[in-house]
Amino acid sequence: MKSIKSIALPIIAVASCFQHSSASSILNPDTSVEVGEWQLVWHDEFERDGAPDSRWWTYENGLIRNNEAQFYTVARTENARVENGHLIIEARKEDWVNADYTSASLTTKGLADWTYGRVEIRAQMPAGRGLWPALWMLGSNIDEVGWPLCGEIDILEYVGFDTTTAWGTVHTDTYNHADDTAKGGKITVPDITEAMHNYTLEWEPDKITLSVDESVYFTFTKDANATTAEWPFDLPHYLLLNIAIGGDWGGQEGIDDSIFPVQMLVDYVRIYQRKPAGPYSIDLSSEGPGRLRIDPEKDSYDEGDEITLHIEPEVGMRLADFSGEQAAPNYRIPITVNRPLAFDARFTNPGDILENGDISKAADSWYHWIDDSQSAGSLSFANGEVKATVTSSSPEGWPFQFGQGGISITTGDVYQISFKARANTTARVDVKIARDWGSFTPYETQTIELTEQWENYTLNYQHQEASDSNTRLELNVSFNVGEFWFDDFKLTSEAQSLLGPYEQWKKNNNIPPANDFRDPDEDNMSNIFEYLYARSPSTQEPLNSPPTLRPQRASLQLDPSGGNRTEEQLSDIQIHIEASLDGENWSSVESINDALKLGNNVLLRYHPYSSITVSP
Repeated sequence: MKSIKSIALPIIAVASCFQHSSASSILNPDTSVEVGEWQLVWHDEFERDGAPDSRWWTYENGLIRNNEAQFYTVARTENARVENGHLIIEARKEDWVNADYTSASLTTKGLADWTYGRVEIRAQMPAGRGLWPALWMLGSNIDEVGWPLCGEIDILEYVGFDTTTAWGTVHTDTYNHADDTAKGGKITVPDITEAMHNYTLEWEPDKITLSVDESVYFTFTKDANATTAEWPFDLPHYLLLNIAIGGDWGGQEGIDDSIFPVQMLVDYVRIYQRKPAGPYSIDLSSEGPGRLRIDPEKDSYDEGDEITLHIEPEVGMRLADFSGEQAAPNYRIPITVNRPLAFDARFTNPGDILENGDISKAADSWYHWIDDSQSAGSLSFANGEVKATVTSSSPEGWPFQFGQGGISITTGDVYQISFKARANTTARVDVKIARDWGSFTPYETQTIELTEQWENYTLNYQHQEASDSNTRLELNVSFNVGEFWFDDFKLTSEAQSLLGPYEQWKKNNNIPPANDFRDPDEDNMSNIFEYLYARSPSTQEPLNSPPTLRPQRASLQLDPSGGNRTEEQLSDIQIHIEASLDGENWSSVESINDALKLGNNVLLRYHPYSSITVSP
């Protein structure tokens, strides 16, 4: 078990309804931390083998920046996984889409971000010419204001041709590498590729300090008259960990193909913030078919107050995104307050295949591309809309496009695409379902005409070719010069039910997702017990014996496989028997005969339990 410094922590919780939190120490506040001291607010110790925890990490996808040679893959364990207490990011030499290398870029974008704090990452860099690994942060408003106005903090950069140097840099609108004005420093780390080192950022309201193993090598101080152009660091930033290959800096001396595969190892990531004085506020925000609420509800809370956060999707709906504080997204989260807290949730209809179809999260999950040799213009994701401005048209349409990739489609399924749109002039738009790989050949192209009024468009497509797990929705907009607006995208499948069997059962019975242990039909059987009992492979009467058998509330045994179970396994329900002499103190027994040995007045109860997956 890794040692964590003395800290104060904001949340405690009972056993999760859904899954165990790998950030378990975040659930136990350290009351010894004084106001003004650093307290842990987020961390990952990488203690669970497998894919990185999707509650804390997401991925960049594709060819992203700086003329780099790697394709960043999504949720591919060959490129990102946890083994033996370490996060492994692995870069490989292999053909992938239109790149010669693969790698991974993990990020907390959309899941967690911070304003000020201490970021401590213990890591070991990979070795080899052409590599460009980095531990860094970007301003969360990058999709609205762009880079470098959003701000960037490079906690560590390393280039493989400079074998013993760690670099740290800040980028702003005034100071950035594109204008050769970036502010930064460097330090010699002789065994940077052979041993773990602590790379640390201390970010205060007026100063940024970078260090390696507590040796400070760069400080950037806020000027008294600084604007956001010089100091964009009063706003939230999110974290990124990645290995880039080649590119404007990493590839200055070429790429040595003999080094692959290579790995960056990360032992832990820990983020602290200074503990403020109370009383404390709790900010809740949500969108879509569901709500967040706090019980008890008050204007402010004192340190040590015990509260519960309730996450409540509507019937048949699902929690899609949960961000803010580092807490597993259970329907009920007990919290001990010791600092200001903020939670954000997005609820969705699980039948909708697209992410961020209402553009509420700006450009998140969407791509766009403009071939400036054949078209020109700009695209923005703001105010819950996509706005395309075409200043130079193309008869092909595709040189100015936007859409969403990573969509899986199945042979024979019928898909429906819907959205609303308008333009400042009559304009043509081609809507495609296309391969998101190779030559990006479309499976289907349908043409619509935009008018100056908002109109709803609905298109249907049946996929007749082989199933494809990597397609994209693509909109081609460069046929006409003008301004075009889009919103409320949905992609649904008539054949696919994206609800799990338990979720579907609750929807069919008009039961809200959070009501596992309630009994709306008053039959003395809670929802989850009723579901499990109905799925029992046995149709025999309950066990009979001289003592009275009575059911108790069912318990859940969670399925860590992520749902990769057969129908038979899901239905493998067992009977568990407990005995008591006073009706209050119960103990497990292996059989009714063993229970009867306790005496003539013994009471028995039972419940079935099953390994099932319940998605939040």
